Amino acid sequence: MTPLMGKYMLIGPPAVTRAWVSAWVANGFCMHRSKDREKADHSLACGTCSSCRWFMEGHHPDYLALSSEEPGGRISIEQVRAAIQFLSYTPQQAICRVIVIWEADCLTVSAANAFLKTLEEPVADAVLIILATAHPSLLLDTIRSRCFQIRLSLPETKYTLTWQAEDEQLLHACQE
Repeated sequence: MTPLMGKYMLIGPPAVTRAWVSAWVANGFCMHRSKDREKADHSLACGTCSSCRWFMEGHHPDYLALSSEEPGGRISIEQVRAAIQFLSYTPQQAICRVIVIWEADCLTVSAANAFLKTLEEPVADAVLIILATAHPSLLLDTIRSRCFQIRLSLPETKYTLTWQAEDEQLLHACQE
């Protein structure tokens, strides 16, 4: 599964959106995907190539995760400007640059307006933008309207425990 370039809003509980995004992005970055290796979470990423290792270690050159600098804080315009600059560079290893904004509803008004320009006119063609939120109504209407929305719900408890155990390393890398 190659990540689809574009703009997506994942709506759901934070743990679910983090796990879903982690598997999706890891699959896209993997240089040795194989259906023979499909895991319980439907990930095709090998976990051993350099792209997989960089992503799991939290320093893939084509991936940027953006979140508030303090728990319960806001995402500042300075952070958004740095993210826009990141998106302007050519991908180094993957087919596209990927930015994930965790808890996108924490964008300040000025940060949201600055990011809106990027949603309307991406600085590069090879860009995947993912906004993750549990509260989409707190985002500007114009931001919501420019993203393809995907609603995620909690899986059944029996699947959740297995899923969390298998993806702990990937989730940790994505949170950094």
